[in-house]
Amino acid sequence: VIDVSASNVSGSASREVEKKIELSEASLLSFDWYLKGSGGYDCMSVSIDGTLILYRKGDIIVRGSIKRFLLPGEHVLYVSFSKKGTGSPVAKLTDVTISSNGIIEMDSAFYMCNNDKTASLLYARNKAEIRIPKSIEVDGNTFNINAIEDNAFEFCADLRNVVIEDSNNEILVGCNNTATQVLGLFYNCPLESVYLGRNLNYNSGSSYGYSPFFRTDRYPIVSLGDSVTAISPYLYYNNSSLTTITIPKNVVSIESNAFYGCTNLYKVVNCSNLSFSCGSGDHGRVSYYAKKVVNVNETTAIGDFQFHTSDNIHYLTNYIGKDSRLILPNSFNEEDYKIDVCAFYGYDNIESVIIPESVTSIGD
Repeated sequence: VIDVSASNVSGSASREVEKKIELSEASLLSFDWYLKGSGGYDCMSVSIDGTLILYRKGDIIVRGSIKRFLLPGEHVLYVSFSKKGTGSPVAKLTDVTISSNGIIEMDSAFYMCNNDKTASLLYARNKAEIRIPKSIEVDGNTFNINAIEDNAFEFCADLRNVVIEDSNNEILVGCNNTATQVLGLFYNCPLESVYLGRNLNYNSGSSYGYSPFFRTDRYPIVSLGDSVTAISPYLYYNNSSLTTITIPKNVVSIESNAFYGCTNLYKVVNCSNLSFSCGSGDHGRVSYYAKKVVNVNETTAIGDFQFHTSDNIHYLTNYIGKDSRLILPNSFNEEDYKIDVCAFYGYDNIESVIIPESVTSIGD
C-alpha cells in the first residue's frame, strides 16, 4: 500500500505531487479517484512515467477506478490538481496499492491468477503474434482465462495477428482507456488478422465504445470459431473493409448493430440456423448491405479459401485473404470442385488467379 497522504489534493490552490516507486517484480497499480469540480475550472491529472492516464475537469462530482500494469524498475506517479472554483475537498486519490501477488509471465504475456482459479491477461509484450489460450497451468493448478484487462495491448506497435483460442466460456474484454477517451482494445495495433474462438463480453455494458476494434484505423480480418454462439453488439461497427463474413454453425444470436456501418459487406455465408435476407436490418444488420446470402451446413478452410459441400458437390464458397495474386487449391479432399457464385465478390485488388484443372465450373 502506497502512502497516499501526500497524494490527497484539496483546498483552493493548484498543487502537484510526485511519487517515485521502485519495483522488483511485475506489478499492478490500482487506485480510486474523486473530483468535485466547480465552474469547469477545477481539474485533476495523473500520469505514470510521463504518460497521462487520467485527466478530468468540470462542475460535477465524478469518481472512478484505474488499474495500470507496471514492469520492474523505477516508476514515477505524478498528480496535478488545479483549482479556481470554491468548495473543499475537491479531489483525491484513495486506496492506491501496488501488488505483484499472482502475476506470472507466460509466452510474452502477463496474467493475474485469482483465488477462484480464473486468470486475466494484464499486459502483452510487443511481438508480431499472440495466442490467448483457454487456460494456463501454474504449479499444477489450472486457471481459466476469463478476461483481458484495459490497455493490455497499449504498447504492441508490431502486433499483427491475435488468436483467442476456442472455449465454451466467454471472455470479458477491456478497452484502451486513455486519459481523455475510451478506445478499442486494439486501437494502437496494426492488426492483420484476429481469430475469435469464444464469445466476447464487454467490461462496461454493451456500448460500442468497448468493442475491441472501436476507432481502429486499420480493421483486420476477423474470423469466428465454431465455439462462438453470440456475436457481440457493435463488434464490427463501421468496418468498411469487411466484404464477406462467415457466420459459424453454433451462432444463435447476433447482438444489436454488430455490423452497423459495414457498407461493403456484400456477401454472408451462413452456417447457422438463423435466417438472413439481403437488405434486412435484423440480426445486427449482418445482411443489410448484402448482395448474396449463401446458406450452408458448414465450411472447411484450406488456407484463406473456404469450401462447402452440397449434394456431394464441392464448392469454393469464399475467399477471406488479402493477397492480390492467388493460386487456388489443387483439389478439395483430392476431388474436383466448383467455384461458387460471388466467391470473390468485393475483392477489387485481385490481379491474377491461377485455376487448377480440378475446377469444373466457375459461377458468376
